[in-house]
Amino acid sequence: INPHNLARCSRVQTLILPNCNMISDNVLMLLPYLESLTIRTGSSLTEDIFRHLNYLTTLQILSHSPDDFDELVNLKSLGYLSRLEMLHLRNEILRDEHFYHLRNLKVLILDGNKYVTPGILNYLPKIEVCILNRKLYKYISSTRNNNIIKKIGRLCSVKIYSIH
Repeated sequence: INPHNLARCSRVQTLILPNCNMISDNVLMLLPYLESLTIRTGSSLTEDIFRHLNYLTTLQILSHSPDDFDELVNLKSLGYLSRLEMLHLRNEILRDEHFYHLRNLKVLILDGNKYVTPGILNYLPKIEVCILNRKLYKYISSTRNNNIIKKIGRLCSVKIYSIH
């Protein structure tokens, strides 16, 4: 990614880079109004980048194989993501109590983590969709949530047979 091209687009609100692993903190710092970020595991970002993305409400970290786990989102970075409304990742280091910071979270899709339990719902008062390890624990029907569920099914190979 050429940082000079991004500097011209400083008002970008959505950045989708599912196959790019060469993105760095310096590049994302050029996008202060970023609201939605989709990246892949193994990128060269550090957890400190979230300190600079004050408007980020949607974060998806996609893995291209079952062995790819995200290490970018951890206890330190969760403190900076308090505005987050949607989080989709494959992470094995998070625990239930780490989600206390994410009070605004409405959609959570977490895979590959045997430590996070349905008790996480106690920390997430605004949660509308909660999928842990490909099991649906909470779902509030709405047009927005139906669209999210359909997209998640395509991205994660989670089969959803019907939505009521």
